[in-house]
Amino acid sequence: MTDDHLAHHRRLIACAIDTYLRDPEGFSFAAVATACDIPEEGLTRVYADPDALLTDYYIDALMREEELSRDIEGFATFSLEEKVSTFIYTLFDQFDERADFVRATLPRLVLDCGDNPFKTGVARRFRTFLEQDPDMPAPQRMLLLNGLVYNLLCQEYLVLLRFWIQDDSPGAQRTMALADKLVAFQSELAQTPILDRGLDLARYLVSPQVLKWPFPFLSRFFDRT
Repeated sequence: MTDDHLAHHRRLIACAIDTYLRDPEGFSFAAVATACDIPEEGLTRVYADPDALLTDYYIDALMREEELSRDIEGFATFSLEEKVSTFIYTLFDQFDERADFVRATLPRLVLDCGDNPFKTGVARRFRTFLEQDPDMPAPQRMLLLNGLVYNLLCQEYLVLLRFWIQDDSPGAQRTMALADKLVAFQSELAQTPILDRGLDLARYLVSPQVLKWPFPFLSRFFDRT
């Protein structure tokens, strides 16, 4: 997508959101076409239904987050904790700008749906952060770099978003506190030496000199860690 096409697409999303907020019950391709002064056929060729147009806002939010991260000087050298924090708070800043729309549509369009592009994009970002973390010990790298963990981290983030929607504290203070705890937990999980020490202990215990395990595959497993 060229810069001009992207700018046009973002203007369309903004117009569609404004149209939806004026009349959620009457939201339709026809309403968007009238408000944005574009042919209705241009919308129906691209989108399966009007909700698909609104869902593009969330996909674009992830694109904007990646764009902003590339513009941050030294972002590539940030720690895992700093990258995840930047990701979470950058999206919160965007969602806060459209808080009425996000609070009204996020559950229906994203949270309560099955697999969708937003969830896939969030899991992909967590995968990137983990795989590019140079400080992750080998045991964590072996156990955590897989699709199950990426999706689990995505689900934790979605829980955070659901909490934010219901948070009535000033400045969403409770959500920010929960976000900080989530980031700290993920960082500790990825970098704590406890797992490495536990594997070292297990490796010693299954050695022939200590315990006579009847499962030779365990010894071969720990030989690889």
